[in-house]
Amino acid sequence: MLSGGGGTHSLNKEISSLNPYFCELTAMYWAWKNLEADYYGLFHYRRVFDFAPNTFFSRLKSAFIPQSRVIAKYHLESTFITSYLQTHHIDIVIPKPLPLHQDINAYENFAKGGHNIKDLDKAIAYIKETYPFMGDSITQALFTNGAKICYWNMAIWRKEIFFEYCEWLFDVLFALQEQIDYKSYDAHEARVFGFLSEWLFNVWLAYQLKTRKLNVLEVKSKLLYNKQSKFFGKVSAPDCERYYFLFIRIYKKSLSPLPPATPQPQKFKQEFDKGNEV
Repeated sequence: MLSGGGGTHSLNKEISSLNPYFCELTAMYWAWKNLEADYYGLFHYRRVFDFAPNTFFSRLKSAFIPQSRVIAKYHLESTFITSYLQTHHIDIVIPKPLPLHQDINAYENFAKGGHNIKDLDKAIAYIKETYPFMGDSITQALFTNGAKICYWNMAIWRKEIFFEYCEWLFDVLFALQEQIDYKSYDAHEARVFGFLSEWLFNVWLAYQLKTRKLNVLEVKSKLLYNKQSKFFGKVSAPDCERYYFLFIRIYKKSLSPLPPATPQPQKFKQEFDKGNEV
């Protein structure tokens, strides 16, 4: 159990007005404050868990994908998942962690993703001050080269653990809300609290696995692909943008390289399937 700060946000039943900045976390907060369940889960946008024993065609590719088709293909029926987790005494379901390159850590990867590294610095500083016992977990999750990372803010938690995580996460994020000038950011970077939470989940998980016995189930995640043609449009890459017309690239715009990350000192059992995200 973690204890720390608090604030007026803890009295709110919803924070939907913060969606441009907290993204999917506004739904997570609403579930925490309003729903009564044995398990709470979060996945969103284009990614889902794949509970099917064998999925030969991993991605659904279509301009429109009915929800019923997604649920059937990946065995996402709530009764099935709840029964499975209860029968196997699962505490947390996470996407299969993916390793970083052996020469890079999560802190550096955050910076190379084009984010403001000072925001992550503020998160680290707050956690070290408010939850000093999590210092080693910060090092393990954020400053270890080649560490395995859980991405995409995807998980299913047993109720007690979900509530503990929400108390910790939103305490950190609401404190940062007072320190980060996020309303001056562009629309993409204004999603800073959603971005930060993706990495902070790994800090929290590292600490939990170090200090208590949890039955963690690793499940493949699947990307739902919105099939679009390049008849006319733009395709973005980290270093350039390509513009197409009639399937022909008509213009390529190079982007400025990202600044190098600030050097930092170097100082997650059970598998559901051996496959990786494809």
